[in-house]
Amino acid sequence: QTRKRRGCPMAEDSTRRLLKAFGIAVTDLEEALEAAGAERARRAAEQLRERTSEVVALVERLCARTARTP
Repeated sequence: QTRKRRGCPMAEDSTRRLLKAFGIAVTDLEEALEAAGAERARRAAEQLRERTSEVVALVERLCARTARTP
């Protein structure tokens, strides 16, 4: 669902949730690396890889929509 703010469309809620999850994954990995917890860092890195894949897939879908826009 796209919302409007001051006459301009805002990002879809799903996009906002995805980008928030991505940001959290980045922060979790940074914190794990600072804490020097190897297992925690490994899990955080895996989560970040998954979120990154989701963000890339979103970008590809948006670019595909752009190509179809007259």
